[in-house]
Amino acid sequence: MSISVAFVLALVVLLTVPLGAAYYLKLPILHKVVTFMGVAFAAMIVGGLVLKWLYAWDNALLNVVFVVLMTAIGAWLVTRCAHLNSQKHMVPLMGGMLGSLIFTSMIVVIAVLKCRNPLQANVFIPLSLMLIGCMIYTNWQGLAAYYMGLIHRGELYKHLIGNGATHAEALRFFVRRAMEKVCLRSVKQTFATMLALSAAFVFATSFSEMTVFQAVCLLIVLVCAGFCASVLSLLLTLLIARKYSFDEYGQLKQ
Repeated sequence: MSISVAFVLALVVLLTVPLGAAYYLKLPILHKVVTFMGVAFAAMIVGGLVLKWLYAWDNALLNVVFVVLMTAIGAWLVTRCAHLNSQKHMVPLMGGMLGSLIFTSMIVVIAVLKCRNPLQANVFIPLSLMLIGCMIYTNWQGLAAYYMGLIHRGELYKHLIGNGATHAEALRFFVRRAMEKVCLRSVKQTFATMLALSAAFVFATSFSEMTVFQAVCLLIVLVCAGFCASVLSLLLTLLIARKYSFDEYGQLKQ
């Protein structure tokens, strides 16, 4: 595919139909839609240029630094969406997301894709970005449910502690509630996203040596990897967060 006059004209036509309909109906959100699309297109162009540069260099250290930076941005987005203190929760989130990312991505890259260089830019970076996207939603929903439970049902935590339960045992109920909320949602969201992209994914195989069957098998692996990374990152984050969320007396910090 090349960027030609036909490419530009096709893009204009594809955008004219929905935006023209919105303008004809005088929708009040038209300017918001245009603004969002402009920002999104700019972000995709900048991201594409960065990825092109990373692919050209294909340096393992640069690839790792880029993925860590994207993980930090993802962790910050989780704190914003879940209304958490970023200074208190960035370290647990980074630890949980990076630990889950390393474990899951290495299994896919080494065992499934059989890459000699697991940090190869055109494999490691897009896979990591996909997993980070899955982890953002799960951590956002899971942490919000976890801390809301501790705040609104704090008496249960104190009751369990008062009746001889350890700190870990008292928190197990809240961890279970958080996992109950996100597990099914996580697999549904991951599956829905992959299903929506499956046609484009299979379409892309026509430009490569991969068969349709291989593409479908890889898509299944990616769904499983996204689900695994999401759940594991939440578990690790909650485990690390115990040190930062409670004082020496076992009370939740404000």
